[in-house]
Amino acid sequence: MSTLQTLKSFINQRLAVAVDEIFGLLETTVSNYEEEITRQRRLLEDERSEFQFNKAGRDQAMRFRIIIDHDIKKITFQNGIPSSVEDLIKVFQQAFSITTAIGLHYKDADFDDFFTLTSTSDLKDKDTLKVVHMPPGMIMCTVPNERKPDITSTLLQECKPDIMTTVLEESNPNASTTAPQEHNLDTMATVPQERNPDIMTTVPQERNPDTSDVSSVDDLLSLDSQDNLVPSLPATERQSLWPAVFPIPTFSYNTEMALRQSNEKFLKDGIPLTSPSVKSDILERLAEAMFSYTAYPNDPQRAAVAQALIKKHPCLREPGSFNGCYGWQQSLKYKCANYRSKLKAHGNPELLINSLKHKQEGDRQPAKNIKKPRKSEVNYLPPHPAGETDDSLENVRLALIAANKTKDDVQMINDMMSRTYSYRRKEVVGLSMQLAELKERWPALFDPIQINEEFRRCNTIPLESTFLFQLDRYTPKFLELFSSKGGAVGQRIKSVLIELIQDPCASVVKKRDVTLRCLIEYMGDSVQELISDYYRTAEDKVHEDLKAQSMRIYVCHQPDAVGIIINGTPVLTGLDSMSRACCLLLGLTYALNLDYPPKLARTFEVFQRLFVGLDMLQPKPTSKYISLKNKLLT
Repeated sequence: MSTLQTLKSFINQRLAVAVDEIFGLLETTVSNYEEEITRQRRLLEDERSEFQFNKAGRDQAMRFRIIIDHDIKKITFQNGIPSSVEDLIKVFQQAFSITTAIGLHYKDADFDDFFTLTSTSDLKDKDTLKVVHMPPGMIMCTVPNERKPDITSTLLQECKPDIMTTVLEESNPNASTTAPQEHNLDTMATVPQERNPDIMTTVPQERNPDTSDVSSVDDLLSLDSQDNLVPSLPATERQSLWPAVFPIPTFSYNTEMALRQSNEKFLKDGIPLTSPSVKSDILERLAEAMFSYTAYPNDPQRAAVAQALIKKHPCLREPGSFNGCYGWQQSLKYKCANYRSKLKAHGNPELLINSLKHKQEGDRQPAKNIKKPRKSEVNYLPPHPAGETDDSLENVRLALIAANKTKDDVQMINDMMSRTYSYRRKEVVGLSMQLAELKERWPALFDPIQINEEFRRCNTIPLESTFLFQLDRYTPKFLELFSSKGGAVGQRIKSVLIELIQDPCASVVKKRDVTLRCLIEYMGDSVQELISDYYRTAEDKVHEDLKAQSMRIYVCHQPDAVGIIINGTPVLTGLDSMSRACCLLLGLTYALNLDYPPKLARTFEVFQRLFVGLDMLQPKPTSKYISLKNKLLT
């Protein structure tokens, strides 16, 4: 055999061996793929069965007992509950007309105590849920799940394109942090001084398309006729406070395109945008957005909007301005005035009240007796709800008086009070009606529950829970400051603090009362200007004695009684503590549009700015308040 034939035979043998090895490897690979596909199919069937089982459980009607402040309500989900806590909170906010940030606690059957709700899978039919109002500085956010690529799912999709691969996302237990324990107003609680936006986080579950759509709450839940439900705010009322960081709205398409191109050019060459048409559209949209928070933005608020504008769109920065946006501030001032003129022509009551023909005799001068929010009110003088007139709301007021006499249906009273809010504000603000006449026309207003609700209607935040929470939060630091105070003020404060020194196990209510008395003295005001103490004196005699007082809280000992006097008239009696009386007195100043007593202005400044978080940056805080706040935060 020649050498060529030998080489040919050798090559054929090696190729035959290589082909056998390739086919063997291919058979092994195909077998492995088939086994993996079979395993994945079994997993998908198991997961699909579990998903269908969970979906069937969620689609069943579920009923919950809801605790909101001092009310207990019932809610029924006819088609199952949302699959995420975030959606469930949205449902609760819409169903119960809650405009502030809230959290949910559920009662655990094993521990017989409330725990923070982080997953709706923890809920069962007839469970008890508690709505927890988050203070203004506390923010609840959601941490989205991080999707991890699934190699086996990719493999299935490559091998069998016609197979639907559904992967149910599981919650990562390490991605959810528990919120601080529920704040109990009957126990002292230590709250971190710093505001951390990550105080409460929840991990959303996979959305269930059948139940997670909260755009139509009526389709998702039903409320029994006997259930209490807080009425929703009319669409004409503002829904939130001025934001800490102003959100710049989206402008028209042409303006957004021009801004995007100009921002790129500015970052590259430093050339600003100077188009008059773009500036006009920006000012118009900004004025509209600012009016959604307040009709009369002040200088610090306009400066905050201008700063937010140039931060989002650097091309709008002004080269010759000392802060890059002073020209925008001035332009916003005039544009807001023009925008108010347009709305005044449409009959907006908050603006019409300051027109000359709507002023009372003797006040018809442009700059005299201007009526606008002085204490950071959000809904100072809103228009009537759609379809309502003075006559129709007067009929509701008469029905409200009849309902208030029996007080059988608290929900109906609350609904009518909310419906007539604009009509009542017209009398309180526009007509400056006297207290005696207001008590006769609106007797339901002079009730602690309605004072809280009226404050919420006016400012969109709860009164008592926020006030007492912040008071308890700062009490340890307050007591430390009071103990170190010297001079004559320090001596007066120590004479009050002796009550806590002698009683180390004093109740929370007593600590609050002592703290507020010391705070009044610490701010340079006099306790006697706000609080009158009586011993072994009948309440009727106290009322007679305080007839000449414009604003006073009385505290009777033996027998115990606490009440509030305004313009010599008892407006609230039978209160349980002096601290609650201070809180409700603040609420009354908003409900009745009263000015703070001049001799107690610094004390009420702390109540307003620190305890309930209403601060529109103007008028500027007093030096006493700034000093106190700096010491509290150090």
